[in-house]
Amino acid sequence: MSAGWEEVLASCLRLAAKPGRESMPGAWALGRVLAKAIAADQDYPQGHLSMMDGYAVAELTDQLLRVEGENTPGQGPGDPLRPGTTRRIFTGAELPPGATRVVPQELVERTGDSLRIVTPPSDVFVRTRGSEGRKNEIVLAGGVRLTPTRLAILATVGAKEIEVTIRPRVAHLVTGNEIMPSHEAGAPGFRIRDSNSDLVAGTLRAIGQMVTDHRRVRDDRAETEKIVAEMAQDCEVLLISGGASVGDHDHARPALEAAGFRFEAHMIEVRPGKPIGLARRGDQWAIALPGNPVSHLVALNLFVLPLLRALEGDDLAAPRLQRGRMDWPLPNSAIPRRDTFWPSKRFLEDGRPVLKPCRFLSSGDLLGIGNTDALLLLRAGVAVPSPGDEIFFLSLAPEFANA
Repeated sequence: MSAGWEEVLASCLRLAAKPGRESMPGAWALGRVLAKAIAADQDYPQGHLSMMDGYAVAELTDQLLRVEGENTPGQGPGDPLRPGTTRRIFTGAELPPGATRVVPQELVERTGDSLRIVTPPSDVFVRTRGSEGRKNEIVLAGGVRLTPTRLAILATVGAKEIEVTIRPRVAHLVTGNEIMPSHEAGAPGFRIRDSNSDLVAGTLRAIGQMVTDHRRVRDDRAETEKIVAEMAQDCEVLLISGGASVGDHDHARPALEAAGFRFEAHMIEVRPGKPIGLARRGDQWAIALPGNPVSHLVALNLFVLPLLRALEGDDLAAPRLQRGRMDWPLPNSAIPRRDTFWPSKRFLEDGRPVLKPCRFLSSGDLLGIGNTDALLLLRAGVAVPSPGDEIFFLSLAPEFANA
């Protein structure tokens, strides 16, 4: 059962169940997905506000004006302007009735209570009532992820208690006789330190998520089936590192099928990571990840994060491919047989992304991709791009940087 990654992912995202909801104070909701649209509670701004320190006038004139009183922020509009008068006004203060514009203080000459406009301004320097938002107008749609800027909008419109979607619980199982806990003392020798657990946990933390259950198991079919069945009882998404292929010691797929999961796709046509498998049991999901760490990096960003976003009700669940330019040659010029995501470093030149491919000897070459912050997409059957060519890439920047 082999299929292209875009087709597989689109199908799985359509199958993702709609999340439940919970209420929380808006100030606590950083990184959560807004479940219900938020409307403005009044016009913003509530009145006509000055954008400068200066003088509120009814019209531009070369006649002397009498200065009567002042308007400061928060005091309201005050009495209407009388003919032939002006009023001292400060930034953020409401214009008095009858005023149509503000003349900045540096453009006038004032002697005592008399004032003359020396240089007529070309702007009115007024934030008009409702110009930023009308009462009952939607200011944040449901399905958006709450960034710091959006939290500030919630505070502005008085949305103290809001509804957000419930986050899926994520469990992680590491398989393999060769896997050595990373905290264990001594050189690993022929074993492999467990880097995938830190990669998974760190990737989830970058989007405000966490692993709720983490375990290890040796390459034993019965033991793997037992632990998979146990872990699947208390999560919405189960990630299994290793054992994703179809060899004699690969038990992820049979263990998931024994637990009642049905595979939507397996052996997906993508490099690195072809053994990736996505399975579903009702509203629950399981993703079998190939054991190599570079495959993990690709699978996490290409499949796991989009699925988690979909299960949170995020309107922007799918991976966001961006355009850039490649200014360094690829170490390998062979035409790829599968869509390939090459670990790369991103730079900016004249405000445009430019990518430099990292060393990528194999899907186990974690040490070669330490500078990676993007995945360069090489299409199957297409000649690899040359320096200067336009390319597509997937950014590995933190979630909030893309929100």
